[in-house]
Amino acid sequence: MPGTGLSADEFGFCSVLAAHAPITTAEASALSGLAASTVASMASRLERRGLLQAASHPTDRRARLWQFTAAGQALFEEVSVAFAEAYAGLLGRLPQAMLPTAEQGMTALEAALRADLALPAREVVTEAAAGDPLRPDELGMLRAFEDFLRSRRGPLS
Repeated sequence: MPGTGLSADEFGFCSVLAAHAPITTAEASALSGLAASTVASMASRLERRGLLQAASHPTDRRARLWQFTAAGQALFEEVSVAFAEAYAGLLGRLPQAMLPTAEQGMTALEAALRADLALPAREVVTEAAAGDPLRPDELGMLRAFEDFLRSRRGPLS
């Protein structure tokens, strides 16, 4: 994520945080596929930069609950919009007839990656079922998380 202040891994972690905050390190690890030590290190770095804050867990004194600061939320929303715009630009380069197939392929790929990483399945909601279409920032978060999952898997063998 050049020029945004967030690395691709940080953006992926922040995407998980945006959907589930406040969240523990263990929960973020389970949802993201990152090692708990990686999540803890990343969260601490983001906290030092003023983007995250930690609170004590109400029932587990060893756990911390992570959430955005106002500055962190603002940066994440800004990066999400930029990501959504870049993604829309990329899709704009595809032939229109290919778009439905590309979306189905990405959905199938996400499901396969989640299964391979032992992550919980995500219910696929179509625009017709959901009512309102996704906003650009919501679409950006979804696409960023898909890319994040792909990047964590490494080269396919």
